[in-house]
Amino acid sequence: MMTAMTADASKGPPRAHLRHVEGMRAVAAIAVLFNHGFAQVWDGGKDPAGPLSVFKYFMVLGHLAVSVFIVISGFCLMMPVVRAGELRGGVRNFFQRRARRILPPYYSALALSLLLIWLVIGEPTGTLWDV
Repeated sequence: MMTAMTADASKGPPRAHLRHVEGMRAVAAIAVLFNHGFAQVWDGGKDPAGPLSVFKYFMVLGHLAVSVFIVISGFCLMMPVVRAGELRGGVRNFFQRRARRILPPYYSALALSLLLIWLVIGEPTGTLWDV
């Protein structure tokens, strides 16, 4: 009987999946999501009143959560390297693979954002993004 940690000899070493690390990354991503949602409705001048006042803490928490998310993502990227004891293909190959994976969606999102600013949302909105 095979478990999640055993591997077939032809498939290489077993891959550990650290669910608690993925859970921490998910919590950080949700905090960033709430931060962005609150930024859409906050006018930037005064704190919200009443039951919505709890959301002002997401402004601080959201900035921290971005850092936590980046650190955990870096940890997850380095786990296979540490497990193997070397960087498969070398440093140059690593950066080439990252560039092929990251740069196309980055430049697409940048172009779409600039297009939207130019055509649709170039005027002040009365939200945090105007500040």
